[in-house]
Amino acid sequence: MKGVGDYMYLFEAKYYDLDSEREIARKIEFDGDNFFQTEKECCIYAMNKAYDMKQKNEYFDSLKFIAC
Repeated sequence: MKGVGDYMYLFEAKYYDLDSEREIARKIEFDGDNFFQTEKECCIYAMNKAYDMKQKNEYFDSLKFIAC
């Protein structure tokens, strides 16, 4: 039986560019690699990655789970 950490995860982070006034979507993909014990840990990791990818002239809008 596969655990939470045995899957490849795909999320989509959306940002709003304040200079161009347009929405930007970026893919966040990572392998659980037995690192996560719960689904919550996986989602928190993705949220941290989304904030790390934010550029200076953007604000973070949303994070969407796509697939595992």
